[in-house]
Amino acid sequence: MANMCSNFVTFQGNETKLKMIENLFDKMIARQNLDGKGQLPGGINGSVFLFDIYKNDASSFSFETKWCPPVFELVEIADLFDLDFEVSYEEMGCLVYGKSFYEEGRLFEMCLDDEDFELCENPEDDVFIFEGNRYECQNDILEILLSRKLSYY
Repeated sequence: MANMCSNFVTFQGNETKLKMIENLFDKMIARQNLDGKGQLPGGINGSVFLFDIYKNDASSFSFETKWCPPVFELVEIADLFDLDFEVSYEEMGCLVYGKSFYEEGRLFEMCLDDEDFELCENPEDDVFIFEGNRYECQNDILEILLSRKLSYY
């Protein structure tokens, strides 16, 4: 069975186009509820399908994908509607944790690497140590590390 990557995307742009993207995702949600299969809109040449799609609000959605985030599929979708997006994603089994930004036709991606994950000591099952501080959740540390990397750009 595939490791599932959790994704959270927010689209930005013209209100009319945002309504169109909302309608597109509503249709994918309806199809997934009928057939239980992963979804991609028609005309998208991707291979990473969206599962368990959930609408958070009019322009942001959560979903699962197998192994990796659907960044290039999201670029194609954004291009169809002339929109920008930000997607955050994580798949801890394969040490995938990052964010991608698509603005005015340019893609910027930032992911943590193996060395970043090694900074999260786990001496006890339910506590992580980072820079001398104790954390109950590894994601808190990973978010700090990702924020630091993003601040360099």
